[in-house]
Amino acid sequence: MRRLTRSLGEITVIEGTRPSLPEDDLLFPAYVERAVVKPFVARVPRGAEMERLLTWLRRALDATNPLAGFQQLVGRVNGEIRRVRI
Repeated sequence: MRRLTRSLGEITVIEGTRPSLPEDDLLFPAYVERAVVKPFVARVPRGAEMERLLTWLRRALDATNPLAGFQQLVGRVNGEIRRVRI
C-alpha cells in the first residue's frame, strides 16, 4: 500500500468490508493467505500530472537498474492514504 501511495498520490482504503474472490481468480491466494485484506481505490491523475507520472514511469522501466528507477519514481510522488468506513 505504501508503494502504491507513493506512486499514485491519493488512495482511499475502504474499511468495514469483507472482500472475497472466487477460487479461480488470479488474486484469490492474496485473500486467503493474508490475515487482513482491505479494498482500495486510487485517483488516477489527468492531463499534465498524468504525463509527468508516465514520464517518470517510463524512466523507471528504462533504467539499467529497475529497482533504482522505481525508487526514483516513488521519491517524486508524495502520496496520501485516506480511510473510509462503510
